[in-house]
Amino acid sequence: MNFIDTLKSVFSRTIFRIFLSLALLTVVAAALVFHFEGVKNPGEYTSLWDSVWWTLVTVFTVGYGDIRPITTGGRVIGVLVMASGVILVSLITASISSILVTKKIREEQGLESINFEDHIIICGWNNRAETIIETFFQLAKPKPPKIILVNELPEDEINSILDRFSKNKVKFIRGDYTRNAPLERAGIKDAKTIILLPNLFQYEALVADEKTLLATLNIKSTYPKKKVIAFIMNPENEIHVKRARADEVIVSDQFVDYFVAGDALEPG
Repeated sequence: MNFIDTLKSVFSRTIFRIFLSLALLTVVAAALVFHFEGVKNPGEYTSLWDSVWWTLVTVFTVGYGDIRPITTGGRVIGVLVMASGVILVSLITASISSILVTKKIREEQGLESINFEDHIIICGWNNRAETIIETFFQLAKPKPPKIILVNELPEDEINSILDRFSKNKVKFIRGDYTRNAPLERAGIKDAKTIILLPNLFQYEALVADEKTLLATLNIKSTYPKKKVIAFIMNPENEIHVKRARADEVIVSDQFVDYFVAGDALEPG
């Protein structure tokens, strides 16, 4: 979760109004209590800043007791500040918690942008995908790669995969990888390599190859310098994917796990 993005979410319109109300309460209460206490209690309320300090301490229910009102007017203001403070602090806490929880849920559902750099994007899914991911971590043990999965697997299945690789930097983006939006959420601009796997969990081999070809064309037309490794099922489609300017084309093979992982980890 990017810190800047989180701050932008936290300081959304609703919570901005709450902080504005808090600032207004602080200014008005400080001015009023200084009006009541400045004359009769000058030893504690020597300046307006003392009143501001007292107001903030009261709002956040800290209650140091170093400054306290002695006039009736000052105490009435104190009661109102305490009541308002409890409400405002509760609203701030609830708003921030709601924003962070919502962001976390969206991330788990694959709907939140991921800010990785020099990472590997794996598009599509089949029965060899997990083995390929494992091979990545075996071949790059000193510095394990960061991996983002882009597919439309059912939620329970993707959660199982993420749990399996919970000790590694494996994230998930939900969406059709032939479209730009999911790839942009996966940080394709900063990615090292994009791997296109035949989407066999959803399509037959022929259609899966067509999706791979379409994804290759889309990626190379938008990001021509990105390294694309395309994994196809039918050897007859190899020439078409090469014409789409895939950097590597791998036809289904029993050693494909090592070929794909090795090619992706090589620079360039």
